Amino acid sequence: EWVPATVVEDQTPMLQAQLCDPERVIRRIKAVAKSQPRPGIWVLDLGEMITGTVELNLKAKAGQQVILRTADWTWNPKAQGPRFTASKIYYDDADLTERTPGMIACRPRGGTYMKWNFAPKGVKGSRAVHLGVPTLLYVANGYPEGECWRPTFTSHPFRYIEVIGLTEEPSLDLITGLVITNDEEQLGTFKADNKLFNDIWEASMNSTRYNTHGMAWDNAAERLQSQVYHAWSAPFASYELWYPNLWRKVMQDLRLLNNLDPDNLIFGNAVYGTRFGSPPPNFAVTQSVNVELPMQYYDRYGDLRELEAHYPHMKTWVEAFFPEKDGVIKESATMGAYCDHFYDEASSDGQWIPHWDHDTMMSMMMFEYARDTADVARLLNKPADAESLDQLAEKIKTVINGKWYDAENK
Repeated sequence: EWVPATVVEDQTPMLQAQLCDPERVIRRIKAVAKSQPRPGIWVLDLGEMITGTVELNLKAKAGQQVILRTADWTWNPKAQGPRFTASKIYYDDADLTERTPGMIACRPRGGTYMKWNFAPKGVKGSRAVHLGVPTLLYVANGYPEGECWRPTFTSHPFRYIEVIGLTEEPSLDLITGLVITNDEEQLGTFKADNKLFNDIWEASMNSTRYNTHGMAWDNAAERLQSQVYHAWSAPFASYELWYPNLWRKVMQDLRLLNNLDPDNLIFGNAVYGTRFGSPPPNFAVTQSVNVELPMQYYDRYGDLRELEAHYPHMKTWVEAFFPEKDGVIKESATMGAYCDHFYDEASSDGQWIPHWDHDTMMSMMMFEYARDTADVARLLNKPADAESLDQLAEKIKTVINGKWYDAENK
């Protein structure tokens, strides 16, 4: 439903410099392999997942159209099985009745999974296809020396690039993957004698950088504002990259989004609160990063100003989960999908692992956040707040132990 526009008078816009570093191409990755899963279709493999876009290096006749589509993976019947519906996508001829190994596959979650029963013209029956595959169309200029092109104002996760419209087999130089992220200053590097440690470090750094674009994305496909990467992986990454400008912007964004009215809190999930039919954001429950990031910023850089500015949001966020202050978490609260594996499924790792329920998982996290926020209150000389938050932490612990702790058998 559209609402009338609000007339604003006497507003003087103020030009303000961006707080964080600009986005740039920080890596260029050449394709390492190619395949032809069906006639007229080539798939190039970068050899690793990236977030960014592609650069096309083409020599073609004027007017020749080339279609590029990107994907996280390709169809593999052994790995994905016949019920993996996320690999049947739309082609103009609409005759893809069977999946072909090696063809690009949609991701099953995150904005590109849009199943649609399509009835192609002149073809009997319908096709269950997916529409949300990032697609680029380039029309060649026909320059004799060749041409180089890249799209602007776009970024998405991918490893594989499907190419349609070529008249001959391409070389691996046809496509270059461009990694795009905020270009923070490099402070140091990490290298160990153990290859596994290096691989873990590289994967962690990629998770942080590939999801950082002036804010942190929930994941590179959904592109939702979710600062958990800066709460979890960026602290150690901050020893390699200069993060204070970006972190300050993230916290200022959170303070603009949060609503500190405790009588009007609406719980959605940890991103916006607009999922699952819930109303627009109207709560101080943006994410646990409201507690974690201000503390990490202070611990890492020793700047008390952001901690002071963010403290009301830390306290409100913690207390919003416990409206009765009795240690029992609010019924409609949820932390989001990263708690999913703790409930609604049986453990496959052995009987000694308990079958956690969602409220218990959140309560354990909130116990720690209540203690952390109490420590901040003491640091800011707010003894009454510190005492109240300490008492809340003890009540949360009592509720958890009352449900799970077996005092008789330890």
